[in-house]
Amino acid sequence: MPEDMYEGEVPAHKVGYYTDLRADRATGCIGQQDRKVQADHYHADGTD
Repeated sequence: MPEDMYEGEVPAHKVGYYTDLRADRATGCIGQQDRKVQADHYHADGTD
């Protein structure tokens, strides 16, 4: 059976429904992007 999920170049062996695992991973990536955008939006002096 071929590996379907990877963390970088390493096969990831996770237990659960494939669609749930994919959705959880996507949600995590979106959350990271949101935090980065928010951090980039605000300057160190508190101005927008």
